[in-house]
Amino acid sequence: MSTAELPLWPAQARLKRLPAPQARGVLQLAHLSGGVPDPPKKKLLNYSPEEWEYFVFEWASVMDTEYVEVLQLGGANDGGIDVAAFRTVAAFEGSWDCFQCKHYNRVLYPGDAWPEIFKILRGVAAGDHTAPNRYYFVAPRGCGNTLNKWLHSPGNLKDEFLKELAKGKAEFLSDVGADVVAEVASLAMTVDFSLFTSMSLTRILEIHKRSPAHAVRFGGPLPERPEVPLPPEEIGEQETRYLQHLLDVYEEKFSLPAGSLDEALKHGLAGSHLRRQRISFYSAEALRVFARDNVPEGTFEALQEEVFDSVEETYSREYPDGYERLFQVLESATRAHLTFNALISVSLPRDRKGICHQLANIDRLVWRHPVRS
Repeated sequence: MSTAELPLWPAQARLKRLPAPQARGVLQLAHLSGGVPDPPKKKLLNYSPEEWEYFVFEWASVMDTEYVEVLQLGGANDGGIDVAAFRTVAAFEGSWDCFQCKHYNRVLYPGDAWPEIFKILRGVAAGDHTAPNRYYFVAPRGCGNTLNKWLHSPGNLKDEFLKELAKGKAEFLSDVGADVVAEVASLAMTVDFSLFTSMSLTRILEIHKRSPAHAVRFGGPLPERPEVPLPPEEIGEQETRYLQHLLDVYEEKFSLPAGSLDEALKHGLAGSHLRRQRISFYSAEALRVFARDNVPEGTFEALQEEVFDSVEETYSREYPDGYERLFQVLESATRAHLTFNALISVSLPRDRKGICHQLANIDRLVWRHPVRS
């Protein structure tokens, strides 16, 4: 008798026999390395309040190109200001935006907003700062229907806030003197409550993609890299040292006048070689700028170290002249199997050659070694 034909005891007769479980979906490498990563929204829901506040700081830092400085100020006596973004060097005395971070396992209610609105207006009344241009309530689960409705109806938001102050029963008013409450209420009457707002988590994440921290928090891919422009005809100040090392090589290899860039450019082999090296150098410089804007600080420098490590043994060998050393090192850099740095996913072969010239710019790679006695 098969398993399917086995009789059921009376107590089991109510149970429904289910089919064997089946794996669903396509097996991916991510499954083999610990499962598919959580989507960004789910990750944010699991953050601690402190981590959420730092995430908001990252987001605010790339939110507006007019910000000259963004500060994280959250703490026990933050005055309703977790993150502040300044548009002028006048900081709190000039144009600025405020970000209030809330990480709860629920949406925000009006009762969550009243104490924060009171604190920010109390600071204005006390002369601690000017009123912000915008005041963002930032919560991973967003605002509830009532608060969201009032944020989109500033007049109603103001009226409800003033009603809360008039009642005088809220816990956040328990240790506040009547004179202070009256002062804040008087100020609130003159304030345009449209400054108070919120933003959806979807939009916050879209903006956060501009942050160099985005790929670290949520994975890749990195943004598409812009097309690399050709080098300008005029030599830049950042090129002088690596070009001098190339001219030393051309002097030795082709008997050109020492340090003569014009003579090197006129020479058939040296001229075409030098132009290719400038293209590689500017490509690496473009990658450096891309890294500055899209990955954490130090990532590009780590790639430079990885390239140096990959060519160091080749560089240290004996060669008949500097040109051969240069050729072998650039070939070694191009062939190197680099796997660690995330910038490899957007790098080009000529970037590696350009990085070698960046290293020559600081004399870590010198092609023509002095004659040994």
